[in-house]
Amino acid sequence: SLHNSGLSGHNIKIGIMDTGFDTSHVAFARMRSENRILTTRNFLDGGNDVMGVPGGQRRHGTEVLSVIGGFDEGNLIGTAFGASFVLAKTESLTAEIQAEEDYWVAASEWMESLGVDIISSSLGYIDWYDTTQLNGHTAIITQAADIANQLGVVVVNCAGNEGGNIHWRKVVPPADGDSVIAVGAVNTDGFVSYFSSQGPTADGRIKPDFCALGEQDRVAASDNGGYGFDNGTSFAAPLLAGGIALLLEEHPLWRISDILANLKRASSITNHPNNAQGWGIPNFVNAINMEPYSPQRSLLIITPQPARDSVVFNMIFSSASTAILTVYDLSGAKVQEWDETATEPSTVIKVWDGRNRSNDKVASGIYICVFRVGDNNIRQKLAYFSR
Repeated sequence: SLHNSGLSGHNIKIGIMDTGFDTSHVAFARMRSENRILTTRNFLDGGNDVMGVPGGQRRHGTEVLSVIGGFDEGNLIGTAFGASFVLAKTESLTAEIQAEEDYWVAASEWMESLGVDIISSSLGYIDWYDTTQLNGHTAIITQAADIANQLGVVVVNCAGNEGGNIHWRKVVPPADGDSVIAVGAVNTDGFVSYFSSQGPTADGRIKPDFCALGEQDRVAASDNGGYGFDNGTSFAAPLLAGGIALLLEEHPLWRISDILANLKRASSITNHPNNAQGWGIPNFVNAINMEPYSPQRSLLIITPQPARDSVVFNMIFSSASTAILTVYDLSGAKVQEWDETATEPSTVIKVWDGRNRSNDKVASGIYICVFRVGDNNIRQKLAYFSR
């Protein structure tokens, strides 16, 4: 229904880290022709080649990418087939090692620096953790996911396929993060898959957050250039992440809290969440037609995006209050800051000439703008080009 209404994820940037990607597959022909593979990076081997040679290494990543971004009418249409993608190869098939977690962290930092809106990850690590550490702040990968979220990136991760593992059963990091949208698997009848990892977290929170189809998902097959079917929460996660891309395309000012709250309100067991399926299966048609969860709130709108030389900050105050607007570079250093006051609900406009607190022109790059008003910290990314 949302595709028929014209939504496809257009102008939404999605980062995916996985085993590699056969981007030559016909499922990605439209993506290639429209130059929507923005950039790639191989954290495993170095360089930018994420395809590698034909074989098993790139199978999983190819399937995951096809579920969210593929388009071959009559064979497969991904949930966000019109989105743009940043692809990272971080996962090895030969061994499960801690370096892979480090690659994931590095890839998430890289993706955030490029301005992705969503990270869709179908990876997770348990070999060097135990279930008592699933508290949302112990696992390194979970900490990295939470940082990305704080910087404005929606992080969607598979819940994991440990439901049948008597030694674990629980969600896999980073799905234990309180800001990470963890996705479990259901079959075509809507029943939870036996393998789908469950909650609660070690500190008692419900996980997963939602479920999506994770059995008999239609995928692009990298070994023969055709199509097939596969099972796992690895495919439930990109299905749902693509739906979130459609929400952001329709509602670009929605915050992560709006997305999460409205999906919970629009899901199949919204009033009775549990640790097998979270809030259930979201109805994105219902979610997209909802009002923001906190409609009376202050906002920060930055124009133009990207900005060249000068930037206009539109600070929308929902009530009389004082606020601080701060610009940070990606290292976290404070670049510029202003104090603003509104005596009534209003919009205060600030034009920035791109100079720092020492009155020097700043370099081109990605900056983080934080609008602090009352108890709210509103974050927006700014792409700035200096002449």
